[in-house]
Amino acid sequence: MDQVIIGHTLRYIPNTSNAIRSPRIIGARIIIVWDNDGEMDFRIFDIEVQDQLDGWIDRMRFHDIPIYMTEKDVGSVPGEEYINKFLGEGRDLEKLTTRFSVGGRTTKKLEKY
Repeated sequence: MDQVIIGHTLRYIPNTSNAIRSPRIIGARIIIVWDNDGEMDFRIFDIEVQDQLDGWIDRMRFHDIPIYMTEKDVGSVPGEEYINKFLGEGRDLEKLTTRFSVGGRTTKKLEKY
């Protein structure tokens, strides 16, 4: 693993009430990046439980893997665009220095990455 990128995702909860807006659960998308014979490769997975995310972050920090983050919604980025958006010049990421929170609910949309 060369680096890890964490961004938010939103998952709709089926709306069974008469509310106009459907609630969404705030999750994290984790993008693990490594060099594969000179080519950047990646795998992604999503987490919505804070304890699980904290455990993954602790393990990555233990192994001194750089972790970058964005508060934006990365869930809509097509898979083939991950390398261009997150590893290219001008990427809009910062080092993870505080707790990255997941599991909450919102009816608002997050800014798209």
